[in-house]
Amino acid sequence: NWSVPATVSSDFGALKPKIKVLDANTFVILYHSNGGTTLKVAKTTNGGTSWTDYTISTTAAASAFGLAVVSSSIFYVGYNKSGTSRPTFIKSTDGGANWTGEVSINTLTTDGVSIAAKDSSNVYVIFRDITASPYSFKIAKSTNGGAAWATTTVDDAAPPTGATRGTGKN
Repeated sequence: NWSVPATVSSDFGALKPKIKVLDANTFVILYHSNGGTTLKVAKTTNGGTSWTDYTISTTAAASAFGLAVVSSSIFYVGYNKSGTSRPTFIKSTDGGANWTGEVSINTLTTDGVSIAAKDSSNVYVIFRDITASPYSFKIAKSTNGGAAWATTTVDDAAPPTGATRGTGKN
């Protein structure tokens, strides 16, 4: 029971937080730090009384990203990697302290990423492919914890006659 908001990070440049709640005491937050140049997670195991920050990457600088938390030790992050704009995956198997397995899911150009995990093996990343018009949504699936990916198109329908497709950016 918080009487005042809990401070997760004192970084003035913290941006775009995403939160996952495992139980009443364990929360994981994914966010940009340093004005968007560093991708980090913060984790609490005592209901938010104290937090531990971990740096995922100082070069990810993702414009869009998502977090999937399988357990208190297994975290998956999907993001649109700056510089390549490719959907990218990275994971931690020690509660966020170390990050390994960074892999480009494919070579498409994307501008939005979301991630979900059924368990430690089955991971799903959905993203918008903006490689060529008409833009489409794709979903990538890994059955081995992110080591390999298969991608399929969810929606690539052209806009109705006379309509134009927007950028989806606000």
